[in-house]
Amino acid sequence: MRTAKPGMTLLEVMFAVAISVGIITLVYASSRGVGEAKVLIEGDAERLREAQMALDRFGRDIRAAHLSGHRRAMQPKTETAFVGEDDSPVDGVSMVTFTGMHRRYDANDSDQVEVTYSGVEDRDDPAVLHLARRVAPLDDRPLEGGAVEVLVRDIVEFDVQYYLPERDEWIKDWDSTQPTAQPGRVPPEVRVKLTLLDRRGNEITLATQIPLEMRQPILTPGGFQ
Repeated sequence: MRTAKPGMTLLEVMFAVAISVGIITLVYASSRGVGEAKVLIEGDAERLREAQMALDRFGRDIRAAHLSGHRRAMQPKTETAFVGEDDSPVDGVSMVTFTGMHRRYDANDSDQVEVTYSGVEDRDDPAVLHLARRVAPLDDRPLEGGAVEVLVRDIVEFDVQYYLPERDEWIKDWDSTQPTAQPGRVPPEVRVKLTLLDRRGNEITLATQIPLEMRQPILTPGGFQ
């Protein structure tokens, strides 16, 4: 005759509950860790995308940068310039470039615009620097005016260098407006390095080298020297 098995003792029940609680806690901790890692990865991916877009825009501006060869003695003066300033940790670069956007087909504007890249302080924490882009219509003040847009927040470094062919070296400053610097010319190539921090505090660096397409002063249609 088969006897019935006795039920679980209180000790066995408590042991089973403890194991279940342990498994549930482990699963919760694991899923929470995965969720936090996902947030970090997505945040870093967004930062990288933001930085890459900023370098792409910088590259488009640099490629189309130019100086004007116009000399109109009796006409209102329009200045063009290419000025690069070594201002560590965020260098400044000002130029005239053919990357202006026509927002209306009948707008009285031009594809020639003044553009400056520089560092701007955070409003809440002056120790934090952002990379910004200034754009303004072409006028007689090539380094002033316009609207400023922040491209990348909280950067470590924006380093720009310019190739000087006669010395076969890269230099940290360029000034087409000064007779003792590089008067009336743009650099043939520019290289740039953008460094920022990820969510864990590790440095991420993006770099590229950009050739200028219009290395000699140009004349737009209707202009003369």
